[in-house]
Amino acid sequence: MSCSSKIWPAAICLALAPATAQAKAPLCATETIRQSVTALYDGNPILPPVIFARRLGIPEELAVSALPESAVMHGVSASPELVRTVWSSINEWGRDSLVHLVFSSGGRHVADFTSLTPIAQPDAGDGLLKISADNGKGAQGTIVLDQVEAIYSLETTDPERGTTRMVSFYGDGGELIIGLYASMGKKEADSRAIAGFERTARLLRKLPSICG
Repeated sequence: MSCSSKIWPAAICLALAPATAQAKAPLCATETIRQSVTALYDGNPILPPVIFARRLGIPEELAVSALPESAVMHGVSASPELVRTVWSSINEWGRDSLVHLVFSSGGRHVADFTSLTPIAQPDAGDGLLKISADNGKGAQGTIVLDQVEAIYSLETTDPERGTTRMVSFYGDGGELIIGLYASMGKKEADSRAIAGFERTARLLRKLPSICG
């Protein structure tokens, strides 16, 4: 499956491999991985999870699942319907609110920038979620719905470094598809995005945790 896109950073198009027929077990950290991630986290808890993942050579989703209890984290198993529901909640952050976006493809972060919040376009019934910021003039992307395997909300705080808040969508092998940061440490953040993140995080916390 493929999709067309403009040249980054004006727009981005994401397409993942066709779905496999067999359901996969969730990625959940072992005690050894939790100890390793916690050691890094304690040094700087507001770092994006990808930093921990890269240092340990593990998928980002696995690093997130390993974060200690002091990180306000909740992950859920995804379905096409849930991805649409969660993104409908992200729509309510406001099309004029500012967020920080991280796009990935093939396990690599390919774009990382500040943007207006991407808004989900009407469902065309084609199994794709099309998102667009700034009324189509900003970041754009297409996500293959049945390739999203997990969704996480994460809030980490350090008294001196501030608070990082993110919602992330993970695909095959625990690699990030797209992450939306409502705040990143002490960097200036949009209060509308923060309020929206809190609503989306509450929505996810109503669902069973992917790792029990």
